[in-house]
Amino acid sequence: MDPVSHGSDVEELPFRPSCGFPVNPVSLQLLATGFTVVAALLGVPSLIALVGCGIRALAWMFSAPPTSPSSFGDNPDAILRMLQGMTVVAGWMARASGALTELLVKLLAVGATVGLMLAIACWWTGRGLRVGSEGARVLAGILLLLPLLLSLVLALSLPGPLRLLLCGVIVVCVLGLHAVWTGYAPGVSQGGVP
Repeated sequence: MDPVSHGSDVEELPFRPSCGFPVNPVSLQLLATGFTVVAALLGVPSLIALVGCGIRALAWMFSAPPTSPSSFGDNPDAILRMLQGMTVVAGWMARASGALTELLVKLLAVGATVGLMLAIACWWTGRGLRVGSEGARVLAGILLLLPLLLSLVLALSLPGPLRLLLCGVIVVCVLGLHAVWTGYAPGVSQGGVP
């Protein structure tokens, strides 16, 4: 007797009998949950950083202008000239560190904005994959293709154990792309009716 012919008595096989390859462990619902989790993990810190940068920008905007170095009189002696030189150097260093801090805050704001936009895209993709949206499939493909290509380039460039981590990212991205596009037919809904 063939155990496959009994129907309900047979357990589900972990591979497709026609080709012998394992079934993709990443389902579309798991991928949608992954996109939603990535959106939360990326969006919350980005939002906090963006609010912090905004508060810092408001503080700079309403702060008092820097004061000019004090005068040491018309005829300073050697000690007063040394003090005046140290004051000028300290003022220059303070302005340089302030400009560097302002540059770093602006770069952080740009990074937080990009992170927030990426988080919104991941959240929209996760929501769209749950309902079977075609646009969400396209965006999921793009969002999975970018880290896939980046990981491929870095895996070929970097030596050592980091390569193994990048290969794991490559495998996850490929399985995600397979889950997104398996069984997809343009213009056909989940029930088979266009």
